[in-house]
Amino acid sequence: MCCNDVEPRVVPAAVERNQLGQRVTRRPEAAARVPVGSLRGIHLGLRWAVATAALATLLTSSPARAEPSDMADRGAGSDNDGAECTATEDQVRRSCGANPACNAAPEDPPTVLHRSAAVAAGLVPGLLVHGAGSFVLGRPCTARRLLAAEGIGIGLLAVGGGAIVLSGAARDIVGPAAALSIAGLGLFSLSALADLYSVTAPQGGWGKAPTGVPRWETSLGYRYVYDPQFSYRHFLVDTMHVRAGRWRLSPSVWMSSDDANERMRLVTALRPWGPTPDERARDGSFADAEFALTHHRFAREGFDITTVEAFALGRFDLERFDAGLSGSFADFGVGAATQVYDWETDAGNRQSTTMLLARFGFGAYLGKQAPSGGHVLVYYDHRHDGYAGGFLNLGVGSGVAGHFGLQSVYYFDDRYGLQLEAQLGSAWVAGLSARFRAGGAP
Repeated sequence: MCCNDVEPRVVPAAVERNQLGQRVTRRPEAAARVPVGSLRGIHLGLRWAVATAALATLLTSSPARAEPSDMADRGAGSDNDGAECTATEDQVRRSCGANPACNAAPEDPPTVLHRSAAVAAGLVPGLLVHGAGSFVLGRPCTARRLLAAEGIGIGLLAVGGGAIVLSGAARDIVGPAAALSIAGLGLFSLSALADLYSVTAPQGGWGKAPTGVPRWETSLGYRYVYDPQFSYRHFLVDTMHVRAGRWRLSPSVWMSSDDANERMRLVTALRPWGPTPDERARDGSFADAEFALTHHRFAREGFDITTVEAFALGRFDLERFDAGLSGSFADFGVGAATQVYDWETDAGNRQSTTMLLARFGFGAYLGKQAPSGGHVLVYYDHRHDGYAGGFLNLGVGSGVAGHFGLQSVYYFDDRYGLQLEAQLGSAWVAGLSARFRAGGAP
């Protein structure tokens, strides 16, 4: 089983005889016939991806170059040396490329009316045509890049979803295809959120990226969990991160105060790229390879769940993608896990299953990071084995999706901070933790 779905069993067609002795052909229990509506949905998705790419290409076309005499009149002896883009010279190269008129800096900052119009365009039609808000604000470079990201996301979603439908959710295909679909959904969602960030955040964003990490970090707090399937509600949560060079060890435990339920987890991670306690980086971008062991005990219900997983998690500061998105970042992760269920009432009877792990999120940095600062992050997590579970909705696909979350971390000085967290799946999870850090370069 993969992606937390039960794979339909396909029985090959067979020739049998009925009660009268006549030969009849028995159809498979789950035929691999594809509904016409599904093919139409895939076709429309591909058409939308092609149309989006074409529109991005149209916006990418450079405007007419200025005459040399005009450039001389504007650029000779000027403070910006003829460059009309915003931000620093390094940001100009990343955001404008070879076109100096791209994202041209206005003479005056946008008025309240202009920014309000950009925010409105980011919603309608911006939720379908990503980058519309940035275009109205006068950032065509940002607009075309977000539109291109949307087109790539739709294409990945169409290819992954099409593979699942056309294969009848075959075991060998559904895992990679689902990961591809989630990646496409992530690009589609993040490009829409990035456009809204571009038109609402001030120049340079609301904060700077941390270029280092503490050597030791711990948090202690409370979580409230509302799950109608279980009686537990209140949890004490303790988490620790210990870093040595590029390695990280992260033990954590959730203990219920009103029920015999606890979840213990140990993560070992290697960071080949990004800031470490001993070495600062250019920004907050990183790549982590995580290996985790989790044991979840349901004493009242009489069973345990043990999970072994491998997960690759990365963060990409979007200033590298476009200077108009300075101060924001995107998270992506993918992995796989094996779960073993053990029932106390039936000793020796164990069942195992596989699970697809995937995650994407969009966040913004808060503050200057030294000594105070933090971040806020909205995310989607495809895993179902946590307390939030899988998202419930009306229809056939209920429970297939993972859960949505909000996390905000802020340090008031170089030692103490707070963490606010909320998750929504089949259950509600919310709580607050006190955080402490020491050593390294926060």
